[in-house]
Amino acid sequence: MSSPNKAKVGTKAHLIGQMLLRPEGVNRAEAMEATGWPSVSIPQQAELCGLKYDCRTINGREKRYFAHVELTAAEKAKRNPAVTKLIGQVKAAVAEFEGGRLAIRIADRAGELYWMVKRLLEEAEMSEELRFDAGRLISRIER
Repeated sequence: MSSPNKAKVGTKAHLIGQMLLRPEGVNRAEAMEATGWPSVSIPQQAELCGLKYDCRTINGREKRYFAHVELTAAEKAKRNPAVTKLIGQVKAAVAEFEGGRLAIRIADRAGELYWMVKRLLEEAEMSEELRFDAGRLISRIER
């Protein structure tokens, strides 16, 4: 997988981009210390790296910057244990379906199952509504 940081490796812009990608992000003081610069614009450096970013104020005073990174469906599922568990339940239901045991009951729900799993894989965080819908669908399949 290629790095989302598009700045040239070894440059100070790349260094700041890598700091933006850390889970704890970066603040101005950390970036200035790492680069040796007397001042730095984190938004400008993020742009040079081709990164979208988010700025959050921590403890009411410290601004920290975090890069936005698009995750693949598999990466999203790994970060959300509820999604991983639900996908396991869906896989088990699909295995039963493919085994022919649920063919009659699930035939009219096959399309709904497909779209529900697709939605789950596209969501980094599941809403309560989506979690409820997915649970209801799994219950129907298991009947």
